[in-house]
Amino acid sequence: MIIGRYFALPVLFVAVVLQTTLLSLFQIRAGHVDLVLLLVIGWAVVAGPDEAALWAIIGGVLQDLATGIPLGWSSLALVLVSFSVGMLALNRRGPIRYALSFVLAAAATAVYQVLLVLFHSFVGYQTPLRDALLNVTLPSTALNAIFMLFVVRIMASLVARTTPKRVGSIQE
Repeated sequence: MIIGRYFALPVLFVAVVLQTTLLSLFQIRAGHVDLVLLLVIGWAVVAGPDEAALWAIIGGVLQDLATGIPLGWSSLALVLVSFSVGMLALNRRGPIRYALSFVLAAAATAVYQVLLVLFHSFVGYQTPLRDALLNVTLPSTALNAIFMLFVVRIMASLVARTTPKRVGSIQE
C-alpha cells in the first residue's frame, strides 16, 4: 500500500477545498457532508487501520488549517475513528464490506462529532450538547452514511489501481 500514501496529500487537499467551499453550501440544519472524514474512513475500510492513520493525520491537519480549529484536534479525532473503523473492517471483502461501510460511516461520524465537542469543552468552549447532536451530528451522520456508499467504491478502485501486483515468487 506504499503507493497509496503518495495520494493522501493531493486527494485530501482537494477534499478540504471542496468541503470548505462547495459542500458547506449544502446543509441540512447545520449538518453537512464531511468529505475528509469519509475519505479517511473509506481508506480505513479498504486499506486497513495502519494506512488510514496517515490519511487521518494529513486530513486532520489540513482541515484544522482550513477551518481555524486548534491544530491537531481533527487529526486526533480522525486517527481514533479511522483506526477503530479499520480494525472493524479488517479482512472483510466483497458486498459485506460495502454494507459495513454504510454502518461504520454513520457510527464514525457520530463519534467524530462527539469527540470534537468534547475537545472544545476541555479548553472551555461551551457547546450545548443537545443542540450539537440534533442540529449537526444527526444530519451529518445521515448524509455521510449515504455518501459513504459512493466513497468506499472510489477508494476501493484507488487501492486496486495503486497496489503493486505480485508477479511471482522466486524459490530455490
